[in-house]
Amino acid sequence: WCDGEAAAAQRRYWRDALDGAPTVLAFPRRGGSARAFHGRSPRIEIDAELAHRLELLSQRAECSLFTTLLAAFFVLLHRYTGVADVLVGSAVAARRWQATESLLGMFVNTVVLRGRLHGDPSFTELLARVRAMLLAAHDHQDLPFELVLKQVAVEHVPGVNPLIQAMFSCH
Repeated sequence: WCDGEAAAAQRRYWRDALDGAPTVLAFPRRGGSARAFHGRSPRIEIDAELAHRLELLSQRAECSLFTTLLAAFFVLLHRYTGVADVLVGSAVAARRWQATESLLGMFVNTVVLRGRLHGDPSFTELLARVRAMLLAAHDHQDLPFELVLKQVAVEHVPGVNPLIQAMFSCH
């Protein structure tokens, strides 16, 4: 499959979708310039009232709760880094083909999601941008992440994961 025309179309999509994106997300550091390599996986729980309000916002914007929370995550990363063009990874269950449905095991791929906050958009405008980006990214989720990396001129920075330094998961 990776040598066929469908994969070639996905390679073209990712090359265009990630063109010009910054490949390093520089988080501010505390306590000097030494890199500590202490990653975090913060868990945020949303109470029922806020969840309901977020669902209503999502419905009005004709998007999913995932889209709304991802847009908020892009805003959070923008506030921390000052970067208006943010790349985030998200795991997708790579079982879109009927031939893989009965196989045992975990089929997961990382999809690169690009949040563009240029022009100081309203949150409603950002939701529309994120919704369109997510639909396109999920239409092209089959190309393995390693092959997506090959489509982008990634600056090799020692000690920094290539292309994405933040992941988003919503359960």
